[in-house]
Amino acid sequence: MIPRRFGVQGTHWLSGYRSLITAVTPSPPREHTPVLLSEVMQLVAPTRGGGWFLDATFGDGGYTQALLERDPNCRVVAVDQDPYAYTKAQALAMQPKYQGRLFPILGRFSDIRRLARPIVSDTGFTGIVYDIGVCSSQIDQAHRGFSYMRDGPLDMRMASRGGHETDEREVELRLGKRTIPASVVVNQFSVDQLAQLFQRYGEERFANRIAAAIDRYRQTEGAITTTSQLADLVCHTIPRSHRAVSSRNPDQRRHPATRIFQSLRIYVNDELTELTTSLQDALTLVAPQGRIAVVTFHSLEDRLVKQLFKVQATSADGHETGFRLLSKRVIKPSRSEVVANSRSASAKLRAIERL
Repeated sequence: MIPRRFGVQGTHWLSGYRSLITAVTPSPPREHTPVLLSEVMQLVAPTRGGGWFLDATFGDGGYTQALLERDPNCRVVAVDQDPYAYTKAQALAMQPKYQGRLFPILGRFSDIRRLARPIVSDTGFTGIVYDIGVCSSQIDQAHRGFSYMRDGPLDMRMASRGGHETDEREVELRLGKRTIPASVVVNQFSVDQLAQLFQRYGEERFANRIAAAIDRYRQTEGAITTTSQLADLVCHTIPRSHRAVSSRNPDQRRHPATRIFQSLRIYVNDELTELTTSLQDALTLVAPQGRIAVVTFHSLEDRLVKQLFKVQATSADGHETGFRLLSKRVIKPSRSEVVANSRSASAKLRAIERL
């Protein structure tokens, strides 16, 4: 059985694991390109009539800035648990053309009801946008521990600064939740627990083999503390025929460690539970004729969003439910967008409107 995550009360868990979180010199991030930007804007802000918008996953600020530029009369509440993203949002809010229009909040999007309700009162949001997953700056900065392409500490916590312990404690207390770094999961979970985690959150076909290889490494070589250690171990564990990162087979175009890193990130940050809670609250925060748009990047998230929206928009007796789907089929990036931004290839957009 996969262990439950620790809440803010469980502070003892970290005492023996500080050595597993290694400080690494930050890497310069590349410019972030918002995915499906035009499609998202057309769905959540089809007119320029002002109103309040909520960017539940500010990240690098692509959707927020597009909303502010699209409609000079609108105001945006930007939420993110990442302290780097929050700092970026604060800087954006200080720009003269955005002053009084952008309201950054450091917090988890599962807490948007408490965080955002006092700002919009009873009016509700005209539009709510989500971009689920990691943003470019998180991937590109090795010290955050998200990337299998850059060597860094095996961390993966969204709310982490990457080894700055004092800052992390302060942020975690403000968020009301503590999470364990991926290094603790990889080095302390049993073989069965790791295999279940890789299967459930990564849909990894070689989960048992990889979990066993991790255990052998721990016993013979010691702790796995960096992203490159884990990525190399995974690459050398799976069959050679499945190691190709460039192939005509779509399932083999991804890096061999992609699903393992995905599963750890989802577990460490409790992403599926967070998303479910947040979307349920978003449905109560959106105003009549208001819209919610969600961009996801893997099947677990997309299925969750699809099912939740379908339930909201479907009535067993044929009566109106108060919501309608804005597209019968999932919206995907155009070929030209994928060519220009390869990270958009797996993106899927779904949207719903309150009647």
